[in-house]
Amino acid sequence: MLLMTQFVLDLLLIYDLQKMSVERMVTKNTQLKIILVSSHRVFSGGGGVEEFTKLLGKELIKRNHKPILIYKHSFPRLTGISKSFSTEHSSINRLKTIPKASFSIYLLSMIFFSIIVFIKLLRLVNKENADLIHAQDPVFAGLPSNLVSRITGVPLIVHCHGSIPQPHRQKKTSVSWAIERLFYLGSFLNQATFMVTDDVTAEYLFEDGLDPKNCVIQPAFVDSHFFVERESITDNKKYHHLCLGYVGRLVDVKRVDLLIEAVSYLRKMGIEINATIVGDGELKEDLIAFSENLGVRENISFVGWVSNVKDYLESIDIFVLASESEGSPISLLEAMAVGKPCIVSNLRSLRNLTGIDCVRFFRKGDSMHLAKIIYELNNRPSLLRNMSLSAKLRAENFQLDKVVDNILEEYTKRIRK
Repeated sequence: MLLMTQFVLDLLLIYDLQKMSVERMVTKNTQLKIILVSSHRVFSGGGGVEEFTKLLGKELIKRNHKPILIYKHSFPRLTGISKSFSTEHSSINRLKTIPKASFSIYLLSMIFFSIIVFIKLLRLVNKENADLIHAQDPVFAGLPSNLVSRITGVPLIVHCHGSIPQPHRQKKTSVSWAIERLFYLGSFLNQATFMVTDDVTAEYLFEDGLDPKNCVIQPAFVDSHFFVERESITDNKKYHHLCLGYVGRLVDVKRVDLLIEAVSYLRKMGIEINATIVGDGELKEDLIAFSENLGVRENISFVGWVSNVKDYLESIDIFVLASESEGSPISLLEAMAVGKPCIVSNLRSLRNLTGIDCVRFFRKGDSMHLAKIIYELNNRPSLLRNMSLSAKLRAENFQLDKVVDNILEEYTKRIRK
């Protein structure tokens, strides 16, 4: 009842807000008031979107801007608001995925989340006199953000961090997919700027009717503490005990099972090999059982969620990402920044992101091909070292400060319109 009362009052104030609005002069030193909206559990989730949102907020604060975050919270609150972007909101730092409830409960919670976000966002825009709204996904955060932007006139950027609900990607139940698709198309109601991580996602948006002038390609960034000095990258040798690594969620699209299968094949080839899997998710128990069935459970270390991701990346020899689809994966960029050779699925988005010197590509879904590439690299230590140096050099293009500079430039363009 209190929320509805506040909602009505906010609507009544909108006319005054619009009458008083004038074109704002924005300079490099202007403090911007940015509202970030995320449908993810930013302070207790473990994917790249959560990490991106936290790092972006903290960097904006460091630059004397004023970001405010509306994020997904557990039941019954459903939403939370943060101005500090500190992990003290939760005892969990990174790479823990909270299992979803049943389909109906999950769907209802996301719909209610979007309704509450709409009401809270409308209130915050009026209260804080916000300069811009930055939604972190085009579905459950994108639609309410778009409605508020349309009502108040506050400019909006909708961020697509990866896949979007396209017809050819339909793997969920028809009801779930239809609702997500409806919410996603609702994000087109206003002339928002769509910020995407790769040109493949951009092409899907164009197919759905987005004007290319309203699309900006901006890959993810890497926190500066992941970077190592090039001189610290030691000469690779033919490893007696090769260690592969993966960092991320344990969900279907990441295809971690292919990494486990590759370990099994390499063991049969006589390679002493181990794999470290950092992260958590709904498939963890299934993957453990899968490794047991293949007889490589002793060779696979399931670390779970951690806060010291860099330490684990430094301990491995080769980073593997076997995903079916990707945008601009932060874990891959982090591995490159640490100077690790990488083997990834042959996806166009990843080829454009990484180039060809620091990675090797294997056929999507083909664990035998993945094992073959690992075997060949293990016998070519000089190539591994060159890949390490190239990875570090490539990752420097995605340093946090450089990418945030680009994002702030887009903020300024939208605010000046």
